[in-house]
Amino acid sequence: MSGDGVNRVNSAGNTSTRNHVDDNHASGGSQGNTIIENQSDGSQGNTSPLNQSGTQKIIIFNEYGQPVDIGSTQFSSAVGMIAKAHCPPGIEDWRRVPKNIKEDIWKSVKNEYQVPEIYKDKILKKANSAWRNWKRELRKICDRVETVAERKSIVVEAIKKEDWEAFVDLHSTNEDQARRDSGRNARKKVKILHTTGRKVVRG
Repeated sequence: MSGDGVNRVNSAGNTSTRNHVDDNHASGGSQGNTIIENQSDGSQGNTSPLNQSGTQKIIIFNEYGQPVDIGSTQFSSAVGMIAKAHCPPGIEDWRRVPKNIKEDIWKSVKNEYQVPEIYKDKILKKANSAWRNWKRELRKICDRVETVAERKSIVVEAIKKEDWEAFVDLHSTNEDQARRDSGRNARKKVKILHTTGRKVVRG
């Protein structure tokens, strides 16, 4: 372990020694805490986290409004990065995300790509999906420790301290745990049904 006692943990769960604390974390008293590498571009809060050249990329959509052809995978990843950059994880669900944040997401996508207005709703749905998946990964980080204090002591890179603490508060309630347990049990039942099929077991 390094002199400051800070470990870096990436999203895969691997731990490596960190020899210093970034200035923005050091000022927040993060020394001695676990630092989680957030798998994003580190640009949360910027208007456009990707486009530095000012040139829009062309993306082709099929008749169902799905991105296809060359660049479609990168486009989906870009939408996810933009959603994470603009939308804090401490908001309960997409319906509660302020309209101005959704508009900022759309504007940033338009800044990166030539996207017709008719696809706005589909793009925002894609942003919602990426944002929810990101929050699911963050919950796994929370689950590594037991107490709220321990969870708040974790420093997740590219997430503001106040946003991380709001996320921890949101997902450390009894109601949230009950909801997650219910969803987990429902998924287990579905898995059992798929495994057993429609066969009738006779005694």
